[in-house]
Amino acid sequence: MNKCSESYYPFIGKKKHKFRYLFLFLYTITIPNLFSQIQEAAYSSPPSQMEVQVTQPLSFGSFSPGFSGGDIIVSPYGNRTVTGTIVAFPDITSLPARFEVRLIPNRIVHIVLPTDATLTHTEGKGKMTVINFTSDKPGNSFITTTGNPFINPVYIGATLKVQSFTVNPPGNYRGTFTVTFVRE
Repeated sequence: MNKCSESYYPFIGKKKHKFRYLFLFLYTITIPNLFSQIQEAAYSSPPSQMEVQVTQPLSFGSFSPGFSGGDIIVSPYGNRTVTGTIVAFPDITSLPARFEVRLIPNRIVHIVLPTDATLTHTEGKGKMTVINFTSDKPGNSFITTTGNPFINPVYIGATLKVQSFTVNPPGNYRGTFTVTFVRE
């Protein structure tokens, strides 16, 4: 089994693709989609080395934690569920993270997800924990596709643990998580 790892921007020729992926948590503040300028490229042949790109950030949307907080769950399919006293606002769409994996067809790729991650208020006023990362691939594995441009999308969701308004004040929260793609 060959492992593949890379930093945020992939470099061809490496055997292990490991991502330190920045994601943003928006809490009553609207920002433009940072990845709206991504263009799909047409490829004539599949790469022999795995190539992975991040094409969409994980976002939990905009909300208020209410009196005691709760959980915000974003599924790999983009569904958002809230628990506790959290009030979800519809102004910012929640999004699963999206990765594009390119590789020779009919190869098995395994996805290694993190156990947790921390989001920190941009002004240092609080922290939140992200847990239960999940992918849209059964068993966190898939077989690469045969059609040009040989792109295999992978969607990743997670659960955000939110505390009370006093512990998690309004503002922007940022953090990173690492996803490893391992090819056989």
